[in-house]
Amino acid sequence: PPPRAAPAPACHFVRPAGSGSATPLRRLHRDEFLVLPTRPPESGEWVFLVGLGGAQASLNGACGICGPSVRRAREVSFWVTLQGHDGADGKAADDLLAPPEALLLPARSLAALPEPPP
Repeated sequence: PPPRAAPAPACHFVRPAGSGSATPLRRLHRDEFLVLPTRPPESGEWVFLVGLGGAQASLNGACGICGPSVRRAREVSFWVTLQGHDGADGKAADDLLAPPEALLLPARSLAALPEPPP
C-alpha cells in the first residue's frame, strides 16, 4: 500500500482581541496561540465578545464593560458598553465625544476578562 500522508495540523482562524473587523483573520496552528479559560461574566466586569453571528458577527473580538443583567425566557443577557471598536460603517470609533454603544447581548457570547484590556 502507498504511504499515508501525515495528518494536517489543526488550524484555527483568529483575530487579535480588540483589533476590530478591519484586521484580517490569521490562520494559526493550535499550538501558536493560548486559549484562556473563562467563566460567565458579572456586572461591572470587562468582557470579550465571542460567538456572535449574523449582523453582530463583526463585533466578535471587541471588548466592553458588562452592565446590568436581564433574564429573558431561559437566557440571561447583559447590557454591554463597548470599548471603541469598528462600527457598522467600518470606521474606527476614535471620536472621544461620541456616545458609547451599549448592546443587550446573551451571556453565552461574553467571556469575562481578568483585567481591563490594553
